[in-house]
Amino acid sequence: MNGEGKISRAGADQGDGDPREVSVRPAVAADRGAVLDFCANTWPGGDYIPYVWEDWLNDARGRLLAADLGGRAVGIAHVQRLADGSAWLEGLRVDPAVRRRGIARLLTQASLDAARELAGRGAIARLMVSERNAVSRHLVERSGFRLERRSWLMEREAVNDGGAPADEHSSAAEAARALGAPRREDEPPQEDPLAGLELARVPEAEAARLAGLLRDDPPASLLPVRPGLVWEWAWVSLHPAGLTDLAGQGVLWTARRRGMLAAVAALGRSGPDDDLLLAPLAGTALLLAALARGWPGAGAPQWLSILDTPEDGELARRAGFHAGNRSHGQLIYAQVL
Repeated sequence: MNGEGKISRAGADQGDGDPREVSVRPAVAADRGAVLDFCANTWPGGDYIPYVWEDWLNDARGRLLAADLGGRAVGIAHVQRLADGSAWLEGLRVDPAVRRRGIARLLTQASLDAARELAGRGAIARLMVSERNAVSRHLVERSGFRLERRSWLMEREAVNDGGAPADEHSSAAEAARALGAPRREDEPPQEDPLAGLELARVPEAEAARLAGLLRDDPPASLLPVRPGLVWEWAWVSLHPAGLTDLAGQGVLWTARRRGMLAAVAALGRSGPDDDLLLAPLAGTALLLAALARGWPGAGAPQWLSILDTPEDGELARRAGFHAGNRSHGQLIYAQVL
């Protein structure tokens, strides 16, 4: 995409007979009002776009794109080159007044063009879609993306009978039965897994070495090692640059016992409510669950970001997190640019 990235026949001439074309162009500061207006009711609690608008607009490693109809922004999408060299697509929104006219498809294609310019041909482009959003899943699959992995963002919240959410037919209800089952009465009591544990933030200068250790020769005390984690609604791979980025934010932590590495995780404040979020990267379910129940010096995380694996399911169960109505099943898609 170059210049204004004008793309004809975006569907604006369908339905209402309006012959004007939609163009995809770089977003500008003046688009803010229109964009926040049509994003106001994305979810019952609003949208995160107001909190990231300035960062995305001024992103030196990315592009904020706008779909333009008659001089007014009617859609947006953000593309960024991540530290590991991959591209991340996010924040696709279309004004409800002009939906079902192909604008989301055009923004997706324009985002892929921008991703190729930012990351290069042959790089991996990824995005994340809610498992409940069938329309978006269909769009990205038609655009050449393939499902790579599934993750959960789980909130510590009160649940209904036996831990199951109100909608027993939802996929979240199925996950609640698998991940949120109450502790079995026949399980023997465990010793305090936090006894003798030393927690420390990873210095930015040491993050690349830690990534190499986790990828190439992890000690048995750190198993299982996850391939990455979801942080701030983006996938962070187990790559030196990815962990260096987390360390630079001050959210990458290690836990040691008697000098030996026992766990690696991201922990920090996130979202408009500044809630505490924990995303495990390496370590046993027993130890990480204990940290999820109450991180020494920080308190109990409100949110837990995990992968859809038996190990992380056990972690969630032990930590008291349930796949309730406010939890999110997330599908991470990828394609080669």
